[in-house]
Amino acid sequence: MAASQSPAFPPMMQLGAPGPLVGPQVGVSVPAAMARLQLTQQQQQQQQQQQQQQQQQQQQQQQQQQQQQPIEKIRIFPKDIEDEANSYFQRIYNHPPHPTISIDEVLDMLKKFQESTKQRERDVFYCMLRNLFEEYKFFPQYPDKELFTTAQLFGGIIERGLVSDYRELGMALRYVLDALRKPHDSKMFYFGIAAIDRFKSRLKEFHKYCEHIVNIPHFTHFPPHLIEYLEYGLQSEEPPNRPQGPIVPGGLSAVTTAYKTITQTTGTTTTTVAVTKATTTSVISSRPSIANATNIDTLLVATEKEEKMIAPPEALQDKVAFIFNNLSQLNLQTKCDELRELISEEYYAWMAQYLVMKRASIELNFHVLYSNFLDVLKIPELNNLVLQETFRNIRVLLRSDKGIANFSDRSLLKNLGHWLGMLTLGRNKPIFHNDLDLKSLLVEAYSKGQQELLYVVPFVAKVLESCAKSRVFKPPNPWTIAIMNVLAELHQEPDLKLNLKFEIEVLCKNLLLDVAELQPKVYLKDPENLKNIEHQLSPPKPKPEVQISTPVPASQTPTQPPPTHNDEVAPRITNSTPTLAPLNPPEPKYGYNQINVGTVSNLAGLIIINAQLALLQTHPQLKQYVRLAVERAIQEWIHPVVDRAVKIAVTTTEQIVKKDFALEPDESRMRIAAHHMVRNLTAGMAMITCRDQLLLSIGNNLKANFLAALHNPTEQQKTLVEQAASIIAQENMELACCFIQKTAIEKAVPEMDKHLLPEFERRKIARNEGRRYCDSSVLTYQAERMPEQLRLKVGGVTVQQTAVYEELARNIPGFQPLSERDAAMFIPKPVVCILRFLFSQK
Repeated sequence: MAASQSPAFPPMMQLGAPGPLVGPQVGVSVPAAMARLQLTQQQQQQQQQQQQQQQQQQQQQQQQQQQQQPIEKIRIFPKDIEDEANSYFQRIYNHPPHPTISIDEVLDMLKKFQESTKQRERDVFYCMLRNLFEEYKFFPQYPDKELFTTAQLFGGIIERGLVSDYRELGMALRYVLDALRKPHDSKMFYFGIAAIDRFKSRLKEFHKYCEHIVNIPHFTHFPPHLIEYLEYGLQSEEPPNRPQGPIVPGGLSAVTTAYKTITQTTGTTTTTVAVTKATTTSVISSRPSIANATNIDTLLVATEKEEKMIAPPEALQDKVAFIFNNLSQLNLQTKCDELRELISEEYYAWMAQYLVMKRASIELNFHVLYSNFLDVLKIPELNNLVLQETFRNIRVLLRSDKGIANFSDRSLLKNLGHWLGMLTLGRNKPIFHNDLDLKSLLVEAYSKGQQELLYVVPFVAKVLESCAKSRVFKPPNPWTIAIMNVLAELHQEPDLKLNLKFEIEVLCKNLLLDVAELQPKVYLKDPENLKNIEHQLSPPKPKPEVQISTPVPASQTPTQPPPTHNDEVAPRITNSTPTLAPLNPPEPKYGYNQINVGTVSNLAGLIIINAQLALLQTHPQLKQYVRLAVERAIQEWIHPVVDRAVKIAVTTTEQIVKKDFALEPDESRMRIAAHHMVRNLTAGMAMITCRDQLLLSIGNNLKANFLAALHNPTEQQKTLVEQAASIIAQENMELACCFIQKTAIEKAVPEMDKHLLPEFERRKIARNEGRRYCDSSVLTYQAERMPEQLRLKVGGVTVQQTAVYEELARNIPGFQPLSERDAAMFIPKPVVCILRFLFSQK
């Protein structure tokens, strides 16, 4: 039948005969028709199922493509994603009591996020990897400990296969290779070593990569176990015995300590300096202990240099650590009895060092517990050793480098100050002049400037805090009042940082004193006091002499030509009476309008070439390389610094200005304030980012150019090159920095307008509609949540609030203060109303 040949006909047609309609109608039976109908429905269901399966496959492919999307293409994430990603990084570098997270925990989390079906978790994963890769250019600026933490994270990402796309993996491997090619005594070289040590088990998969590493000139300086891994990796194999070993040479003590601080596990918290040369594992296996997570590098390094004490066996050290980990006010007697049985007299010195360095210096909250522990223990010899060890550690920190990278030493010093006060003043015992002279310490810190004061003032305040609990040293004790008067004199200094003034005020409150009622004298500014004290802080670093001349016969004394624009010489530093002047940074040399950022060649007339340098006197042709060195350094750093500074400053300014001007109806006032703030923040961010790097780059460029031009220089010439490069770099670093700062500012201002354009338009629309702009949600929040003193008022910001932004406009970091006329030039022209323009086109 014809019907059987056309099963695809519509069902209604299949119920009747498809033959010619002549004569009586002949049809198929009803059961046959129903069977055919069911067959057709089944076919349709199969087609629908196939379509659904195809759609699911397409969705899975899209997800896989999205997961494999190169990191470099994923640039913009919502703010909440950025914040979550940054919070994980913050926890990586935190020290207790702040929340922390180990490298292995981060890697486990990233693996989970990478494989997650939740879009948010995948976004956080990509955001963290992007941020880590973008930060690579700034790794050389990281402190040692943070750099090695980052190296473990970087290597762990490769080890766990978190960068599976060949482009991402290639980028990560290239960064490690670039670091390994750095000089073998540099920080970045050891970053590369730490990173490759983390993923050494995967080197067999990258035999070509191993070939590149093996061809590095200083490959022989690699740790022996890594050399073995790389040589086997050339054959796509792994060493059969899987060797391990330390990855940082013991000679680099600061770097060694930083690395050990990261890699030591909880079981090694009691390892002392006497056994620090034991083999350390190169792979992190658990979260570091509180002691190792806190940066006590300065104390450890100083202790390594001193005479080694007798340390107990490691098993005994572990038992001591267990006692302290389980110590409480309720079990003091029991734990003291246990310790007496464990520790013999020969280990008292080690015990004192352990208690002070590994416990008291970093565990402020347990000072009372540890003090009571010593009281119950009742071992006078141990008490004396603990006190002497406390003084020793304090002296180490006072004499240490007070740079930003070592700023965690400030917390250690404050903690030890509190500990010292409890052991001495709090128990009515004096601090002898031979051990520590607090008044002289304040005088010396005052003479050296704000960086020393940032350490010394909080330390002294913590020591004196215990006077409140002392019967002998409580005010009006003359010794205590004498030191308080010195602090009161310091408190009167107008340029003293607010946090230091606050430290002094809190101390006065604890001692029931009024800082205004103290009677300070001229003690800090008296030069005689500085002459008569015994110095307790780090000695000043030697500065290069400005004038370096070659010896000439007495009859041929040359006459010096007057300096021109390019022969300008920095003024000599003369000895003067110590004042608080060092609290202020050096006066800026350049005005904002003096720097032309059209092209870097515009700086030629401002570059300083010191004609009195011996090298330039004997080889004047070398002057031509100064401009090239400065310009090259600028070109090397300008793009990463500008991008970073603009991104941070614009985001910060946007949030602050939107908050301050939430009820301001005039968009022009909001725009002016935003411009003032973003200029200030951008300049400051660019300056702190590039200042040191420019100094290093200019110096390196000069040395390379000078040595190449001299052709086989002698040792004396090499010395002159070093001196000249250092001085010229110092004299021109600020100019190069100002050029980058102003370039960043010029980019930040229009970017700021883009971010605030919706805010501007809302205010203009309200004005055009004849109503007063007011954000009701902000108004409600201010009325319900904010105290009267901080509450925003309807009608806009006050004159006092505007003055804050105007002050930012007059004082741009790195530049001379602007006059009122110059600052007025920054008032922006009105923004063209885009909506009005669009309406006019209709």
